Amino acid sequence: MIKGKSWMAIVIALMLLTVHLTSSAQTVHAAGEETHIAATLFVLKTESEVSNAKIHWAPVQGATAYELYRSENDEPYQLLQTLTGTTSDDYDLNIGSSYKYQVKAYGGTSLLTSAVSPEYTPYSLPENLTTFDNTTQSTLMLSNELKVGDTYYRFNFAQKSSGGFGEMIQQTSTDDISYGNDKVVLSYTDHPDLANSKFEGINILYHAPTNKFVFWAHYENSTDYTLARVSVASATPGEDFTFHKSFRPEGNQSRDISIFKDDDDSAYLISTANNNSDTILYKLTSDWLDVDHQVSVIYQSQHRELPKMIKKDGIYYLFSSQAAGWYPSIPLYSSANSIDGDWSELRTIGNTSTFSAQSGSRHAGEARYGQQRGYGCVSLDVWLGRYAKWNNRGTTASRLVL
Repeated sequence: MIKGKSWMAIVIALMLLTVHLTSSAQTVHAAGEETHIAATLFVLKTESEVSNAKIHWAPVQGATAYELYRSENDEPYQLLQTLTGTTSDDYDLNIGSSYKYQVKAYGGTSLLTSAVSPEYTPYSLPENLTTFDNTTQSTLMLSNELKVGDTYYRFNFAQKSSGGFGEMIQQTSTDDISYGNDKVVLSYTDHPDLANSKFEGINILYHAPTNKFVFWAHYENSTDYTLARVSVASATPGEDFTFHKSFRPEGNQSRDISIFKDDDDSAYLISTANNNSDTILYKLTSDWLDVDHQVSVIYQSQHRELPKMIKKDGIYYLFSSQAAGWYPSIPLYSSANSIDGDWSELRTIGNTSTFSAQSGSRHAGEARYGQQRGYGCVSLDVWLGRYAKWNNRGTTASRLVL
């Protein structure tokens, strides 16, 4: 039943990705603009049953009203509400039952499109959980993957006073908690391409065969987004970086990017092109310092950005957000048995606003929590999503959502 309760969601969900081609969200739509619908189960404060759902769907251009339906245990859909907004709450669901939601978008009396959600099953919370309040600053910390020998490395970036890239600063640690030993390892004076530049979508990986850190990033000049290039640099751990070049891979525009390392140590560049209309996959050379060849165009005319790929149980998953400027957007993913494809259709995951953020990086396994020196360690067979929460003026005062 739909109610007007106030609530506070306690973020407790860590997702094990075991879905693939046969267990996807079904999307049904009529001619016209497509929408997607998803729900987030949540628990009310002081309660122990995750028996409430916040339902979200993407707005449809020209829609004047939406009808929201619910099916319990595959019974016929029942109308819950007619509304003009794109979110609704559904309370007091039955533990053990399964639920699906359907939304229909109308322009006047004409049906514009409709969509069906994945299936959701309310449940009771297990005991002895460590919980994190999403209204306060979290003490949860991600483990650093850049470890060579007994030393952890991390890199910060400072801008010039006039704007644009200024310095790349290396810090080291022996425990992945306390970092120091600041050292400038790349400066805007080191290469002509760095004199008036900015980096976004920075990826730094360790290439063990050559004992090098390899740096890839989306490269632009410091004032606009007209260049649409990638940039490459490398360094022996602890030493200065060498900036190699900025370029368009195989002549294509390159905007949002990420680098994926496969099990055989081959690496791939995932790049949005044609003003984020397409998403292209390239294989890198064996030293990861250049593009070897284009593998495929994974998405064409889909307008996706912030791509990030993971691999679980032999299946490849590619996550991305809608190209929506600085605004939150619906998170979607595709999967494939081979990195060469074929890739599945895009499917919804999470909710339609990515918790008021945009899809970003993914981290496997281990996280730490605690106060000051009292750290605990959590190591689970899970992937954590890291999302960018922009303010409406761009990158200033932006935050990350875990």
